[in-house]
Amino acid sequence: MVLSHGGSFAWNYVGREEFRTASPGGQMAGPYRRVFVLHLTIVLGAFLVTALGGAAVLVVLLVVLKTGLDAAAHVREHRRARRRTAGETSGAT
Repeated sequence: MVLSHGGSFAWNYVGREEFRTASPGGQMAGPYRRVFVLHLTIVLGAFLVTALGGAAVLVVLLVVLKTGLDAAAHVREHRRARRRTAGETSGAT
């Protein structure tokens, strides 16, 4: 995680200058969507484990799904940041 997030910070936030269009409020609110999905997944997963009794398979499924959703959210977040940056630079004269 340190390598992944550190690399993303260096590459995207600093290297692609995402910090130029980032707002403090946006930075604070950004993780809450992912935290909500995580909590919802944990609660629903607990119900499934209780109902089906197959904890090991469901834990592996949870890890795979969570990793996939995080990767998709990461890519989507940086696409939005690139569009903001491109809009800022194309509007500048």
